[in-house]
Amino acid sequence: MVSFTSLYSGSRKNASLISSENSDILIDCGGSLKSLNDQLNRLGKDISEITHIFITHSHSDHIAALKTIINKHDIKIYASLGTHEEIFDMGINMHKENRVVLYPDTWYDLGTFSVCAFITPHDTSEPFGYNFEIEGKKITLATDIGFIFDGFENKITAKDLLFFESNHDVEMLKKCNRPIHIINRILGKKGHLCNCASAEFTARLAKHGLKRLMLGHLSNDANTADLALETTRKCFIDNNLTETEIYLASRDGLSETIFL
Repeated sequence: MVSFTSLYSGSRKNASLISSENSDILIDCGGSLKSLNDQLNRLGKDISEITHIFITHSHSDHIAALKTIINKHDIKIYASLGTHEEIFDMGINMHKENRVVLYPDTWYDLGTFSVCAFITPHDTSEPFGYNFEIEGKKITLATDIGFIFDGFENKITAKDLLFFESNHDVEMLKKCNRPIHIINRILGKKGHLCNCASAEFTARLAKHGLKRLMLGHLSNDANTADLALETTRKCFIDNNLTETEIYLASRDGLSETIFL
């Protein structure tokens, strides 16, 4: 049995867990180690049981606990070369045997599962989304996406579950109290994806058989859970897509655990 849980997902901290009989896979490790482990404990897990950690990119909301983790635990850290270099430049120096560089658009067999990374348009060096195949299930995680480039849907192999960004409502973002340069960054091609763009893109994937969708990385001050869900559900209904199950990640707590 394969399961997926978002530990939390938002502007401040991000981490997700994929579990199977033989693997506990952590994707990103935002927040403190205590907050991360508290969430894992609620699932009957512990950071010491994590078998692999995949990092999408080097922003603090995705790696805040990494330095503490590598100082206390012997866990392999998987990321792009660009991300590993940025992490090193930030003073996070892991043992070289635990530093695993992945290259985009290449499938890796890691024994109990396979993974293939792909580039996402965001303002760090070589940010990744990840495709996983585990016990016959296909799961993809992709957040921090500035725009949908031509052919992006071909990068995503998810059939059983897609965890995808629905970051902001454009009008809410323009009216929020953030500095204008931050607003422009979010709206830019290396920023974040709005609700409408996310809904339109995921609807295209649903037409090709996507079974489950979880929306994540919602902005704290330029989005609401109801608005993200309403936008996506309306788009799916308008396109006669009623079979895909739609879930929502919490900014600060556990999502519903999805069993695949």
